[in-house]
This record gives sequence, C-alpha cells and structure tokens, in this order.
Amino acid sequence: MTPDEIKLITDLLTDAFILLSDSGSILIANLAAHELFQTDHLAGLALADLVTDPAPKVTDYLNSWSKSRRTIATSLNLRANGTCIPVGCEGGLLQAGDTINPALILVRCMRRSEAPAADLVQHLKTALDSLQKQLVQQKAEDRQQITMLRTAAAVFAHEIANPLNAVSTCMQILQSEIDHLNERKSVFHEMIESASAEIERLTRLLNDFRAFARPQAVDFRPTHLKKVIEEALAGEMAGLSASGIAVGLDLQPLPALMLDCDKMREAILNLFKNAEEAMPAGGRLTITGYLREQEKVAVVEVSDTGMGVPAGVDVFQLFMTTKPGASGLGLPIAAQIIVSHGGCIRQLAERTPGTTFEILLPLPPQDS
Repeated sequence: MTPDEIKLITDLLTDAFILLSDSGSILIANLAAHELFQTDHLAGLALADLVTDPAPKVTDYLNSWSKSRRTIATSLNLRANGTCIPVGCEGGLLQAGDTINPALILVRCMRRSEAPAADLVQHLKTALDSLQKQLVQQKAEDRQQITMLRTAAAVFAHEIANPLNAVSTCMQILQSEIDHLNERKSVFHEMIESASAEIERLTRLLNDFRAFARPQAVDFRPTHLKKVIEEALAGEMAGLSASGIAVGLDLQPLPALMLDCDKMREAILNLFKNAEEAMPAGGRLTITGYLREQEKVAVVEVSDTGMGVPAGVDVFQLFMTTKPGASGLGLPIAAQIIVSHGGCIRQLAERTPGTTFEILLPLPPQDS
C-alpha cells in the first residue's frame, strides 16, 4: 500500500493516525491527527519536534516500532499552542523498508482520557492487507476474463476469414465474367457492387476484431506525445477535409512519455475516425493537450461537434455504436491501448453539440 492509499483509508476513521518513516519523519497524517496536533501541516515534520519528551525516548520507541509488527504502546506529551497534551501512542511496523523505500510505521494517537485500544492498529493493518489481497484477486480475475475473450475473438476471426476471402474472390471472378455479357449487365453490376460493399464492411469488422483480440505487447520508449498526435492527424486529414471538418490543434508543451508510438497513434487515430463518423455533415474537431502536474498526468482532449452520444450508451462496450456501418470496436480498441500504457480514457459530460473524450497518461517519474 502507498502512503496516499493509507491516508484515504485512515481519513475515514475517527482516531488520529500518523504514518512515519523509520527515521521518525511524518509521511502522512489523517484528518483526526491534524485536529489532535492542532495544525494543518504535519507531513515532513519529525515526531521528535512535536513532543516535549527527550529525543532518546522518541528514538527508542521508533526503533521498537520499526522492528515489530505487533503494537507497542507508550505515552508522549505533544506541544500544542504553548501547552503539553499527554497522549497515548500505539505503533507498529506496517511495511518493511528496503534499500530504496523507508519502512512504514503506523501510529495511533489518543488523549490519555480515551479508552486504549491496543489492537486497533493491528486490525487496521489486517484490513489493509485484506483490501490489497482483494485488489490483486480482482485484477487476476479481470486478466482471466480478457484472456478468454481474446481467445474467443481469435477463433471467431479465424472461422470467418477464409470463407470471406473465398466469397470476395468469387465476386471478382463473377464481375470479370459479366463484363462479357450485354443483357442486364447493369443489374448484375449493382448486385455485385452491393455484395462487394458488404464484404468490405465485414472485412473491416474482422480486422478490428483481430486488433482487439491480439494481445497487447507494448514496446515502451520515450516518445513525445505531440509527435504521435500530429502523425495520427496527418493520416486522417484527407478524410476530415473531404467531410468538411475543420481542425483545431492546441498542444501545450508536454514531456516525453513512455509510449508505444505505433499503438498510441492507432488509439488516437481511432478517436479521430470516431469524430469524423459523428459529423457526416461537417463540423469541427478540436484536439487539446496539456499537463495536470498535481495529478502527474498528461491530458489529451478530443472534441467534436457531431451528433453526440445518446443517454445510457456505453461507447466503450464491444460492438456498441450509434453510427451506420461502424464496427463498434474503434473506441474499445483505443481504451485497451491506453489502459496498457497505465492510462485511462473517459467520455466527459455531454457538451451541446458534440462529444469530448479525455485521455489521461501518467508522467514519467521525476529524478530525485
């Protein structure tokens, strides 16, 4: 568990909890701890600086807490507005440290008048462990379901690929033979063109299905997202222009991200194609890129002025589409690729007219 996840959980509790490194530095404090210590700024401070007890006493208990997962109780005197507040502290090792990360010590603090609960920290640690196991199990089940779906998709694609190719070949031969006939040639040509159009549609669906079923082996390399977006836009610009769609591009400076350039280009291109299909009578496509430094993500927004998405429709569900002739796989494929990069995509609240999709991609870790 990360300190941020621990804070989210402890903020739900009424008791004061602080998370310490093995050196005694406060990493996080829950809301009740800020109230007990009567300050809004605890993270980064040392426990020894907040108490009137001798430093060796604090050090001894830090050493004891860092060596045992069992709760060890003591009493300390907190400095608060020029007075001392006697409190009981129950601490224990939550997570062992290593050469990179410090040990995590969880300490519950309570006024002396409060009833002791020596096992509460242990119960909390047990709850955290249980939650972590549930998350791991859920991820394993999700992976298993995705594997089964990909297998079914691969089998389905294989079963229809050969017959589809055979039908396409027969249609080409038939058209060649009919060219030698005179009577009713136009009728036959119309029928062949209609059948060929359906074959082309099924072929696109098959190719999209194969792309979704194919395992995502991602080749991460430092890549500038602006370059990926511009390349995807260049590949679709002819179609956008032919459809009467104007394009607005506003990309703020973005750092290089760890991306698979080809796959991310495919994901963004699918969003552009989706926007084009949503604006058959023309419109405007707007692509915006910027940073959210507090969330440590790069953001890409793709907006169109098209028909919008009907209420209750999940556009990321397989084969879900509101556009004639579309496969309903473009957006699920885009989402699959983005998730494989540790990111996420979502449809923002409807803006009239049109639709906006937001992509969030993690920024690379900063060198310390």
